[in-house]
Amino acid sequence: MVNWFRVQTMVQERIAKEHRYHIPSRHEIEGKLKQLVDNDLSREELASWAIEYSLYENDQIYPKVDDPVVWSAIVLISGADLRESENNYLHNKKDFEIWLAEFREKCEK
Repeated sequence: MVNWFRVQTMVQERIAKEHRYHIPSRHEIEGKLKQLVDNDLSREELASWAIEYSLYENDQIYPKVDDPVVWSAIVLISGADLRESENNYLHNKKDFEIWLAEFREKCEK
């Protein structure tokens, strides 16, 4: 009998290995946040990008993020697309501007 869960896991791991992730830099995080503020990147695209780093635990594919400033930003922006209701997002443009400003402050310390 075929273990479909195992097959799915193997396929996901194969896809991930083909796209080995690098650890995002502070500069890259700042760029992503700036794109979000400028509407050059959708909240869904950014959240999907960030969540990859917070959900997967295979260190051979997804390296551990050791920089606490980068890690806290990843966790924060992984929720950029959260909704408070069917028609409303939890976070708005002003929140994204604050996230960017606070990230820049943390990077200066």
